[in-house]
Amino acid sequence: MLSDDRMSRRRSATPIDSTESGALLKPEPSDQVRSLLAETQAVSARLAALHEVAAAMQSSLNTSTVLRTLAREARWVLDFQFCSVTELHADTYIEQVLTQPDASAAATRHGTLDDGPIGKAVRAGHALLLHSLVGVGLVPPDMQSALILPLLSRGTVLGTLNFYATQAQHYGYDDLRIAGALAAQAAVVIQNTRLFQEALDARDELHAVLESISDGVFVVSTTQAILLVNQAARQMLGLQQHPLSGRSLAALGLLARANGSRLFTARHLRVLHQLPETEVQGTLQLSDGRHLEWHRTPIQNSSASAGYVISLRDVTARVQLDTLRDDMIAMLVHDLRTPLTTMLLGLDLLNEPSIPLEAHAELHDNIRLGAQQMLRQVNVLLDLRKLEAGRLTLFPEPIHLAALVTNTLGKFKLQATTSKVLLCSEVAENLPFVLLDDELIARVLENLIGNALKFTP
Repeated sequence: MLSDDRMSRRRSATPIDSTESGALLKPEPSDQVRSLLAETQAVSARLAALHEVAAAMQSSLNTSTVLRTLAREARWVLDFQFCSVTELHADTYIEQVLTQPDASAAATRHGTLDDGPIGKAVRAGHALLLHSLVGVGLVPPDMQSALILPLLSRGTVLGTLNFYATQAQHYGYDDLRIAGALAAQAAVVIQNTRLFQEALDARDELHAVLESISDGVFVVSTTQAILLVNQAARQMLGLQQHPLSGRSLAALGLLARANGSRLFTARHLRVLHQLPETEVQGTLQLSDGRHLEWHRTPIQNSSASAGYVISLRDVTARVQLDTLRDDMIAMLVHDLRTPLTTMLLGLDLLNEPSIPLEAHAELHDNIRLGAQQMLRQVNVLLDLRKLEAGRLTLFPEPIHLAALVTNTLGKFKLQATTSKVLLCSEVAENLPFVLLDDELIARVLENLIGNALKFTP
């Protein structure tokens, strides 16, 4: 809190009478000495008050609070009836009136740098002491004199701090120096509050981005302390409700186990932090069968590492799809043995002298069917990529199921005869036509019949 006697110190800066009852009388100072002493005390009081105003402004990092504090406390060092601050935007400015209650956003004015004392002070880059505002331009009503002070920070003009009085010739050079010191302090505080707000905005934007992605993200220091972690990473750990910032990465496995989660163990975490300071990646399999792909990237600060970022991505679906594809390819390649066996058996029988000539035509048909079946199996392999990309085209047409089953069984007749297995079907003849892709459905039936022949005694 500012001291309550500042106004009295500022306005009643008169010499102290040292004579008291019963004390020795001292020579009375001259009028010149009295005047000099009064001026000295007044300057000292204003400088003390200026220091307290600067301290009061620095007590907050909110721009609105700083401006309200500035308008309220500046009265201890300067007389004014109207106070405002401007913020530059290219060739225009927004002037916020601080003498209105709470310095509300509604108490604003807009202007350009082409006219008025504010534009002149910004272009000149130094303060203006205006003894008269007659014909000056854009000024508050009923104001007769002003101090216009640029807010300079690191050589950049942020705006201006403006004090107006209703009397002409109200301000002197002492007022200009005091107001200039106040503006310099205000510029530093305003710039700091802006930088702080920008840092808060950047942090909030980063937090929003991290929380919106499905990948788990850890930001870890060089001492293995967690600096930042998003909700996706918490879910992967099974620790959604626990504060993780500041904890050691190596200790998260123990924390997860203590809270009943065995998805992410200490062994997994050792893999992540016992690594060289380079960009590395790998895959972890959790105890529930899920697969996590991790990627660790160092954070470079100048020439040294300031820590690293660990990203975790659940690739279980991709791993399952790869496994399914590999199994399907293995199955299809294995199923190529069925038509190959049919073709080889047919060729062997053609060379048998005991086989009558009238049976050769049927053997040729079986060999042709085996070759066609092999071609379809190869097409299945080629269609896998289309199936994964969702681009497999179907060609449905009306098909009679009895004919489809009979034709499919015919492809295995020779193999069934050789294996001494009886193949038969029971399909009602009066079934209606069905709209389907007969080639794809035939593949399904061929797989079923082929497996049945392989595993039937």
